[in-house]
Amino acid sequence: MNDDPLGIDPETMRRLGYRTVDMMVDRLSAVAEGPVIRRAGRTEMEELLSEPPPEEAQDYEEILGKLGSDVLPFASVTGHPRYFAFIPGCPTWPASLGDLIASVSNIENSSWLESAGPSQLELVVLDWFKAWIGYPAEAEGVLVSGGSAANMTALACAREAMLGAMSEQVVAYVSDQAHSSMARAARVLGFKPEQVRVLPTDERFRRRPDALMDAMDADLRAGRRPLFLGASAGSTHTGAVDPLPELAEICRERGAWLHVDSAYGGFAALTGRGKRLLAGI
Repeated sequence: MNDDPLGIDPETMRRLGYRTVDMMVDRLSAVAEGPVIRRAGRTEMEELLSEPPPEEAQDYEEILGKLGSDVLPFASVTGHPRYFAFIPGCPTWPASLGDLIASVSNIENSSWLESAGPSQLELVVLDWFKAWIGYPAEAEGVLVSGGSAANMTALACAREAMLGAMSEQVVAYVSDQAHSSMARAARVLGFKPEQVRVLPTDERFRRRPDALMDAMDADLRAGRRPLFLGASAGSTHTGAVDPLPELAEICRERGAWLHVDSAYGGFAALTGRGKRLLAGI
């Protein structure tokens, strides 16, 4: 009888773990020596990877070898010193180990009853974020998987707090520099295309307050309700920061919810220049 609840003995776990860590260290150590990305077409990848599902267990070394030779090489190396595409974070080894701990622990963090320690840790980290960015102590939030999830969460919170049931009369406003997740979030949450206004930016790619006022006032005259404004604090394309104090005043006057997408640029508040740019967040 195997008393191990995981169905695998500790020595085997250690052996497989050490082998996997060795592979990752070798990969990270050689990052700068290879190309930033190795491209492959669909036909080539199908020849390498397409196969029926296995009927029996496979050797872990074989699986790891296949991963190292036919899967991972055909992906952009975000930690490469010449990687300048998009904006995923450069991986760090301590963070990678943190992900390993999180995966092994598989924490159920949906309630305090089940995970008091992780729940308190989340609150502590959020307190750090508030202090760094300049939010008031009573501000609240949650940690999510990334900017796209954060934008959808913000729009959902705005709709629930300001409206409740969805209405065809409400309007959300984004700029032509807003992250694409804003439009996707609106679709997921039931906004029709005509309920999302995409407004122009100025010569520095910042939202124009005059265009926002004109759009909101036109909607009000037409019997629609301005519900949500998605502003940028470091847009994805250019790093532009919208004029947050002016936008906040416009939203306050018209009863709209102001959301600032700072997934990319928010922590610039840790610098003197960034703190000035993000004043009003």
